[in-house]
Amino acid sequence: MACIGNRTMLVRQHFTPSQEMSNEKLKLNGVSYSEVTSEMTDFSTQPIASLGINREIILLNPNDSPFLQKKYQEFVESNRDLLSMTSLKEEDVILKMIMFIRDNIFSKGEGEPLTAVIRNQAQSPGCPQLMLQKRQYSCIHLDAFIENQVGASRHHALTSAYFLHRLITEGKLMGKVAHVRALTDAARNGHTWTVYVNNKQNLRADSHWGIVSSTDTPVSCYEASALSIEEKVVTRLRSLLEGEEKARAESDIAAAAPPSEPCTDRKDGTVAAAAEASAQGAASGAVDPTTLSHPTAETSSPAPSHRSLKTIVLDDAVRAVLSCHATGLFDRFNTAMQKSLIEQPEYNDLAQRFLNEILESGDMDIASLRMNIYNRFFSNSNANLSSFMQTLSPAHTDLFHFFLQEFGSEA
Repeated sequence: MACIGNRTMLVRQHFTPSQEMSNEKLKLNGVSYSEVTSEMTDFSTQPIASLGINREIILLNPNDSPFLQKKYQEFVESNRDLLSMTSLKEEDVILKMIMFIRDNIFSKGEGEPLTAVIRNQAQSPGCPQLMLQKRQYSCIHLDAFIENQVGASRHHALTSAYFLHRLITEGKLMGKVAHVRALTDAARNGHTWTVYVNNKQNLRADSHWGIVSSTDTPVSCYEASALSIEEKVVTRLRSLLEGEEKARAESDIAAAAPPSEPCTDRKDGTVAAAAEASAQGAASGAVDPTTLSHPTAETSSPAPSHRSLKTIVLDDAVRAVLSCHATGLFDRFNTAMQKSLIEQPEYNDLAQRFLNEILESGDMDIASLRMNIYNRFFSNSNANLSSFMQTLSPAHTDLFHFFLQEFGSEA
């Protein structure tokens, strides 16, 4: 199952013109970094790069990450007894890991401390820069964020994925790990976390929010569309894990079986091992496996959608091209719409019209954007703000307050 979503495709299209990008790899200073996507499962044995259109590019080179290596060793040493248990519960290890990452690696959080580190790193002489569409992208090593103890969810998830994959490669864990990026209610501009699958459990590991839970259990801070993306990633990991286990089992059976010697017919020298075995089996009452019919695999019914009736109309591709102001404004509009007791057809119509005005407004500062949408949206509705409000029923209280808060000053 392919897990490459609209956001990844948009990012690839955006960075393709760069001479540093080739075959989904970013080449900098003689090092080739693989692009991090939801299909990646190797986070600790190859150089990787997390790309984004509206932020810095994060580099992780396992061969040149002393702070990351040191923190990993600290985690292993501080949990040596747990990791050496014969009846190890992997969920306990993952819970310890995300708390260690949150409290010992990114203890200073994000916000202004993170912004300052990005700014300082971007101005440092050794920081690689990419120029695309009149925009400069700073390529900053994950180690720089770890050294300064700052990071957003994208830095947390990359670190978690590295820890989990290294624990797997060292035989301390027995599953598969992947990286999930999607929209959430609590972080409307996007959120990133990791998922881990073993032969018994599907777990989400989110050190930024301090969450370890089964992916089978929805968590309120993840939006329905985010859970849908997560489900696809988990399904793919489960398929990969089961395929590897099947291959190992077949290899073990083949290794344990004694070498077969063909039985040669004395008259013409042809190989008759299969014929003799079949005859012997028939004489002993054994069943010939070649005569058995194989049952048709059951077709699993699709999982129920988490998406509710009223949901966002922005997909990842549209969201990625909006400015942060436009995205935030639409998200607040959408939240008000979802809370209001409004019928789906009216919701769809208002949301689409509002989105069209945002897209046509282009990249503006928030004050200009509000004024522009007020002038266009409400004039297109053939109503000023007051008369527009009168068309909303009393059930639309939250929507009413949204319009009043965002556009009341322009009335």
